[in-house]
Amino acid sequence: MPERDITAEAIRDAVGPSAFERGRTYQRQGRVRRVESVRFADGFGLVGEVRGSGDNVYEQEILMLPGAHGARIDGNCTCPVGYDCKHVAAVCLAWLDGSGKPTPSASFDPALLAREWLGFVERGTPEPAA
Repeated sequence: MPERDITAEAIRDAVGPSAFERGRTYQRQGRVRRVESVRFADGFGLVGEVRGSGDNVYEQEILMLPGAHGARIDGNCTCPVGYDCKHVAAVCLAWLDGSGKPTPSASFDPALLAREWLGFVERGTPEPAA
């Protein structure tokens, strides 16, 4: 998947307008502490860390895959929201601005990603209070 398929619009489509704007604010405030990128067969992924409120630091694992209408972005986060949140948006926007672009030497084990992804799914998102 060409990197040019990753656009601000694709990020906004993935996380929604509210999380996108809040992520943009976090990215501009310098809250993105780490962005690493890795390539695999059909696309690439990002791993990041974002400083949230207070002393909280959240970790993100984001897949960038080809979709029917451009890039498909799926991001997990250790924050309470857990999926396609403002922290995911902040990491994607930091990458888009030039931090952590994939390099030809970066490699990735798809089986490792699958295990990590399943771990997020198995832990699930907390149920809303009734």
